[in-house]
Amino acid sequence: MRIHRPILQVIADKNIPHVYAAFKGIGQLRLLESGEINAAAVKNCDILIIRYVTHVDKKLLAGSSVKFVGTVSAGTDHIDLRYLKDQKIAFSAAPGSNAESVAEYVVAALLSLHKMGRINIPEASLGVVGAGNVGSRVAVKAKALGMNVLLNDPPKRRTTGDKSFKPLSNLMDSDVITIHTPLTFTGKDKTAGLFGAQRLARLKRGAIVINSARGGIVCERSLKGCLASKRLGGAVVDVWENEPEIDRGLVELADISTPHVAGLSQEARLAAVCVIYAAVCSHFGISPVWKPPVRRRTPLSCSCSPGDTPYSVLQGAVRRIYNIEKDSADFKREVADAPTAAVAFNAFRKRYRHRVEFSCRELALSGPARFARVMRTLGFNPR
Repeated sequence: MRIHRPILQVIADKNIPHVYAAFKGIGQLRLLESGEINAAAVKNCDILIIRYVTHVDKKLLAGSSVKFVGTVSAGTDHIDLRYLKDQKIAFSAAPGSNAESVAEYVVAALLSLHKMGRINIPEASLGVVGAGNVGSRVAVKAKALGMNVLLNDPPKRRTTGDKSFKPLSNLMDSDVITIHTPLTFTGKDKTAGLFGAQRLARLKRGAIVINSARGGIVCERSLKGCLASKRLGGAVVDVWENEPEIDRGLVELADISTPHVAGLSQEARLAAVCVIYAAVCSHFGISPVWKPPVRRRTPLSCSCSPGDTPYSVLQGAVRRIYNIEKDSADFKREVADAPTAAVAFNAFRKRYRHRVEFSCRELALSGPARFARVMRTLGFNPR
């Protein structure tokens, strides 16, 4: 006898790429804007697929029929995990899906800072705070660029005993600090306010801070003061306190300002949806039928001219795939012109679809073999 299962009710954020193609076969699918995902909307929903902008807690889910929550975000600070566990609601995030995208963002930022004269890469030291999916990749790529890299990850040091993970105090003399921790509010390894006024004051004078992890790890008020007084040499800010109501003053002061787009490559977005789709199918015993689209690599030629430095070649190649300086300039202009920073922040992110990862280009490189080795480590596919 054939068993008829009830049709699953699925609500998904319509701003998630590929979400319609992936989930239209799971059940009855409704696509909503982020702001439309509220308690009334999800009351009769079985599956909820969201982005980091939607806070999932008792206020949203109490009295609903939600059985599964999936976020295409790598982080979970917008999710009340304890409430989900208590209510026996299944959950999945997409950790690691955007790791390469964020690492490439940091590489683009470092090369841009080198071009601006803020740092001299072969003589610069990089302190990597958090050596997980993203930080470990940043470390490998930065070493390929010739930087001296120091890693800080207290949980990993405790669990592995590996003394190559240094105390945070050992990173204070780094020329650049890049942050790759989750945002946590309790416990021995709490990261909220990790870089407050006191720690920022202990950084090497002229140091540069890169935050592409989560807003709230760096105290923005203190960072603004350090930049305005020239105590610090610069900043790259992709994540902000109180998103999308971000600080216009810090947007202007930072060398590079972007609206939480470091992890938004096309490949990262697709990978995140694949993770959540697989989790939904597994949880509900559904045979997967959606096949994610396969991207073809497009050619990119890159030649070395007499007088070129390794970093000018690298920066030129990276810039042709991801022009971080243009993203920053466009965003700063839009923030200045918009009625509120939130309007610019949301509008920029909503239309952000163009960026691909380095691996999507098959690189035809004419030049010394060492360039090909470095480019391969950065993520390119040299021929």
